[in-house]
Amino acid sequence: MNVNQARKNIDKKMKKIKQGHFYPNTKKVRAGETRRINDAKTRGHKSTITNVINETVEHAPRTHASTTRNMKNIELQENPDPKDKKKSYMLPKIQKTNIKNVGKKIRGEDIKNPVDKSILRHLKNQEKKKKRRDVDEC
Repeated sequence: MNVNQARKNIDKKMKKIKQGHFYPNTKKVRAGETRRINDAKTRGHKSTITNVINETVEHAPRTHASTTRNMKNIELQENPDPKDKKKSYMLPKIQKTNIKNVGKKIRGEDIKNPVDKSILRHLKNQEKKKKRRDVDEC
């Protein structure tokens, strides 16, 4: 193999890494899935994955409490868990964690209500605006 072929192979691998297709020694996690997050802040609550960047996962945790850490949670119109009859709330901020803290996929608990989907979309957009402001300040 000559130098040019080696460079092309490296370029292909780097392109896959940038696109999010290649995670060495990690789980395959996709945006939109519902999974349990086992880190110090969420402690096993169910979360909807919003974005995956290399080894970092952004997620919107769900809970039954109306307030968490002195912040009012956003009430969902419909509980995504069909077996659970209690009200469900979503935290008002998207949180980040390492991909190692992500548990198994929970089937049948995706957010289906259009109003609840719009809440999730709003949280994602808030996070994007926050990132843009951080870049502008530099």
